[in-house]
Amino acid sequence: MAPRSLGSSSHEGSERRTRILGDLRVHCGRRLCGYLVVFFVATAGAQERPLDMAEVAAIRGLIHSGRIADAEARAKVFDSADPLVGYLRGLARYHADDHLAAIDLLAPVAGRLQAGSLERREAEQVLGLSLYAAGRLPEAVPYLEATRAWAPDNVELHYFLGLAY
Repeated sequence: MAPRSLGSSSHEGSERRTRILGDLRVHCGRRLCGYLVVFFVATAGAQERPLDMAEVAAIRGLIHSGRIADAEARAKVFDSADPLVGYLRGLARYHADDHLAAIDLLAPVAGRLQAGSLERREAEQVLGLSLYAAGRLPEAVPYLEATRAWAPDNVELHYFLGLAY
């Protein structure tokens, strides 16, 4: 009798196919399963997803309530190329009194955020204050001036601007 292919439609072929697939699962499945587990564990942190505005608000809330580590951990799962992620990370570093890191994170993204948005305004304000705190006064002035346009009654802002000039 000629050997049947795995695609045979007879009952005997079906049993053989089941037996062969079962053997493959037993012999290769453990190794394959092990490889898959290692792959998924290794890449779990690298899986980035898009950031939505509800998440932005939630992470900003964590930052403003002083839960910097929680905010940073939550922001790590999002696409680091997204300017909103850079904004949130910079905002967190500013509130952790790490002004140099805040500058490094906010400078490349502040101008890429939507004009007039809360995120853009806050990024410019925090970038200006971080530059001021780092002693980079001439660089701070344009950002503090941009902040003054939407916060004209902010006395502290006027104080910092006066010192920066």
